[in-house]
Amino acid sequence: MITRPRLGIKHLLVVLFGGMSLLAAVPTYWYIDHVYAGELMNIRGSGLHDTASAAASVLAANLRERQREVQLLSQSSLFHNADFRDADFSLVLERTKATFPQYSWMGVADTEGTVRVATGGILVGKSVKARPWYAKGLQGPYSGDLHEALLLSRLLPPPADGGTLQLIDFSEPVLDRKGKVRGVLGVHVDWSWAADVLKVMQPTTKSQSEAEILIVNRDNQIIYPRKYSDTLKLPAELVRGRPVLPFLTTSWSDGKNYVTSMVPIHEGTPPRSMEWRVVVRQPSAQAFQELGAIHRILWMAVMLSGVTFLALLWWGATLISRPLAQIADHARSIERGHDTTPLTVEVQAREIHDLVEALQGMEDTLIKRGQAMAQSNVRLEQTVAERTAELVKSNEELHRISRRDALTGLNNRLAADERLRAEFARMKRAHTAYAVLMLDIDYFKRVNDMFGHEMGDKVLKAVARVLETHLRESDFLARFGGEEFLVLLPNATLAVAGEVAEKLRAAVAVAPSATGHPVTLSIGLALAVPNDSTEHDALHRADELLYRAKHAGRNRVATPDLV
Repeated sequence: MITRPRLGIKHLLVVLFGGMSLLAAVPTYWYIDHVYAGELMNIRGSGLHDTASAAASVLAANLRERQREVQLLSQSSLFHNADFRDADFSLVLERTKATFPQYSWMGVADTEGTVRVATGGILVGKSVKARPWYAKGLQGPYSGDLHEALLLSRLLPPPADGGTLQLIDFSEPVLDRKGKVRGVLGVHVDWSWAADVLKVMQPTTKSQSEAEILIVNRDNQIIYPRKYSDTLKLPAELVRGRPVLPFLTTSWSDGKNYVTSMVPIHEGTPPRSMEWRVVVRQPSAQAFQELGAIHRILWMAVMLSGVTFLALLWWGATLISRPLAQIADHARSIERGHDTTPLTVEVQAREIHDLVEALQGMEDTLIKRGQAMAQSNVRLEQTVAERTAELVKSNEELHRISRRDALTGLNNRLAADERLRAEFARMKRAHTAYAVLMLDIDYFKRVNDMFGHEMGDKVLKAVARVLETHLRESDFLARFGGEEFLVLLPNATLAVAGEVAEKLRAAVAVAPSATGHPVTLSIGLALAVPNDSTEHDALHRADELLYRAKHAGRNRVATPDLV
């Protein structure tokens, strides 16, 4: 006995395929949502990290620039020789102060701690012996952390925002020609420069709306912006000593969750005493506000596709079941004894035969289409391979161009940094030293001032060609910035490096010059050794020796043997 099913084939097909589509749609929705949320978080966090890194780099560059200006000023011949009462002292200080609007005060105190000369005559005759910048400046270069102005608060104009005057100190010992300390050069910089610097770094894109840039000192206090100094505390995850790479989502003391990135500011030498960090934060709700819209779009897409699929499935199931129902009706007609009906068996067999032929024809068609598609896929794969090869070639060319100096054709600063890291790593593995040469064209500013920047560019190109000609293939040459060049000599002893440096100096000195005047180099030479902590140690030593070569008269090589 055959039991009659309750559902027809049309209903079974709709229920079966509808359920399968639902089972497929839910995991697909969850996967798309999960992947997009993770990708969006990475994009937003990486964007904040890039902003923090850029802000930290700009602030560090400004701090290093101030340190270098103070250092160069203290090492000028006027500070070595002239009496503090000399009118040139005041003139030099006033001119230097005018080069940077945020210089609040510059002055020189003698060995007793009494200010002898200062910009605007402020504090002249006053004792600054108890001030940290003076005490530290007697011992060497010093950069002090942010503090409120004590002696200067009543003598200098108040800040534009009406708050308390806050300063950063820089100081250098003033030495006579014999190297004896004769005083301290002190410089106070108005903290408002941080606002000016970070104003141009403030994110303006829609994806980083409501993002804030903060500066935190070594005591985990927010020193910028001022409005948060006493009201906002750092989350425990951001306290100094805990890594935050490259970003995280955390709750702050103002009760909101933020996507946060923190990057240290490496202000360089003299000693890194500030230990500041840049923190960029954005409210999580703002960073991921697109997720709500994506959720709604996904749900609408799932519902619309589901309804459309069920409608098409019902229509298709109807087409499939109708011929079968007609065959069943014909069979029942024969069962009822309609003798006039044509031979049902023959008709039924013929329809089955036609169906088989149709299926075979469809199979042949599918095979041909599959072959055509396979050939198309082969051609597509070939095209993709060709495009990939072209892209690889283009990327290689872009990689090469990005590491070349546009003016001289030499390696640029980026390529130099990469080579320094590679040589340092090789030295650590093989315990073989390498030499670092810092080269600077003497009086290059005079060339630009007297003959113009176009002639200065010609001089840079000519010097680059001379240096290339007199180096080995294994040596590395780069334009390090402005009129400075960097040479790396792998597996070189100090004696060999000194010979090479002297050869380069002499070659440039005798080479024809487009200006008609000799062009000379000052060179600082240092040897990287395995006990160096970073690849920058030897570079800093070479840079210091370069400045010693400058102060010793230029057109010479300064090596550790001369120190």
